Amino acid sequence: MNKINGFLYSRTLLFFVIAVLALTAQLFLLNKFIVVSFNYQYNSLAFKLYSAAIAFADALVLLAVYWLLPQRRKGWTWLVFVLMTIYSIVQVLYYPTYHDIMPWSSFTYVQNVGAILIRSALGEVRASHALLLVPVAVLVVLYVKWRGNIAAEVTGGAKRVWMTVGCVLAYVLIHSALLACSFNALVQQEGTIGQRVKGYTQLVASHTRYYLKYGFVAYGARAAIHTVMENRSLDEVERCRVKDFLAAQPQYTDNVYGQAGKNLILIIVESLNAWVIDLKLDGREVTPVLNKLCADSTALVALHMKTQVKTGHSSDGHFMYNTGLLPLTTESVAMNYGNRDYPALAKALKNYDSFAAICDAAHVWNQGETTFSYGFNRLYDFEELRPTLEQCDWVMDRALLRRAPELLAQARQPFFAQIVTVNMHSPYDELRDVPAGWVSKTKAYTRSVRNYLEATALFDQELGLFLDKIKNMGLYDNSVIVIASDHTERVDDAPKGRASLSREGDDCVLIALNTGHGARIDAIIGQVDVYPTILDVMGANQYAWKGLGHSVLRGPSGAAAIAPDQVKGNVPAVVEKRLKEAWTIADLMITRQYFKNR
Repeated sequence: MNKINGFLYSRTLLFFVIAVLALTAQLFLLNKFIVVSFNYQYNSLAFKLYSAAIAFADALVLLAVYWLLPQRRKGWTWLVFVLMTIYSIVQVLYYPTYHDIMPWSSFTYVQNVGAILIRSALGEVRASHALLLVPVAVLVVLYVKWRGNIAAEVTGGAKRVWMTVGCVLAYVLIHSALLACSFNALVQQEGTIGQRVKGYTQLVASHTRYYLKYGFVAYGARAAIHTVMENRSLDEVERCRVKDFLAAQPQYTDNVYGQAGKNLILIIVESLNAWVIDLKLDGREVTPVLNKLCADSTALVALHMKTQVKTGHSSDGHFMYNTGLLPLTTESVAMNYGNRDYPALAKALKNYDSFAAICDAAHVWNQGETTFSYGFNRLYDFEELRPTLEQCDWVMDRALLRRAPELLAQARQPFFAQIVTVNMHSPYDELRDVPAGWVSKTKAYTRSVRNYLEATALFDQELGLFLDKIKNMGLYDNSVIVIASDHTERVDDAPKGRASLSREGDDCVLIALNTGHGARIDAIIGQVDVYPTILDVMGANQYAWKGLGHSVLRGPSGAAAIAPDQVKGNVPAVVEKRLKEAWTIADLMITRQYFKNR
């Protein structure tokens, strides 16, 4: 009995209890910062209690190692806190931009860290985030004070084993008890869920949903298993599933809508929200060039294109437009599968000269590899723009769109040129890479919205100059010009007074010029529909791979699966089922090496 009492009052046990509570607090705060602050569905007292219980269970398991360490090595437990603190800081900076927690695989994307990404992350820092360090600081003080006592105490092997087993059993019991708890946001099928953010909806990928429901430990184990499962080839059942799905896809080979022989210029615009079209500030148009293009009866215009990007964010948009495949929901295709041989637009346009021009360094989002996987002949990155930047006040989009005509002039016709902008990237808390103009002088909306619109107005102006330039060069009339958002972006949390804002705020822009088939597509489409539409427009339907979407010229489906379990638009059940299944088919084709040796 004396030994038991001695153990119960020992510094060894007391420090463990405080450590568990400290880690619980840190995990709970992490949940609050990355999710609750952005989603009213998780702001109830009931869910906070649920979240605290999950955090407590995780803390017990993560710190069970404490009892396995020799008495003089208990301090090694600090490794858990150091790693968790780093993890927490990364997540609170990542979530506001990507609307999801960073998946484990993304922690290896060291080469993707650049100036823009760092500025974007730092723009999300809040004073309240310092609370994540408080539990750790308290524990540091206690350990420094008690480490001599802890080292001097003796804890028998039996007690250490039972404490370890007890931590694991408590974890299992807590999770078993919580299975009976039901929250609308957590009981949906695996996939992406809608998230209402103080007035409009954003998307939260399945990482967040699974993490919130099952906690850090279960999420980590799931991610590890998923990674192992993806490193294999299609089995016979999966191969038949893919074959049957593709057999039901449109098989047209005619080119009745085609503009064969024309150049293709694809301009992918960073974070271009459809609600900017026709928006006025103090009676002045923010995007007069885009507005004019959208009003042109000869243009093919779709302003209800739903964003379908996931973990790969901008790179997912590039991937869909080039390959016609949906991205992965669990990791970035560009980073983990960027070197695979994909069917793509550049390969469909046989005998075309092709190049991509970007503002980033080639290593960002692995574009140095994916550009050639998509079949382009050349890549012009930041180094190509460097001489032009000083002349353009170091405004990236201005330098890109002024350098691009020179690159087009050097290309052999017919050519396929992909031009990717960057200045409209978040954050928008202040103007960084765009000079203040007339938009900043208005008093409309919030500062974040004005900053975003300032960058948007600059792009619009430079787009107009670019189009005028290629007209003077004689390239305009002989080129199909496609302007498409890489994805939408949350600009602020209070979008008051924006008449053209869609309820969800998730509409991308698609404008195609010189197609010979002008139309205003009011139906909902998805980003994955761009690839087959471009094939149709370019008269390249002899290419066997038509993608997983639908050409809008053949009649859009009127809906888009923005996630494996969520469809926007009203379509028959059989169509909705196929739109959802396309995510699984894309996953199998990408991760199981479907295109290898084809």
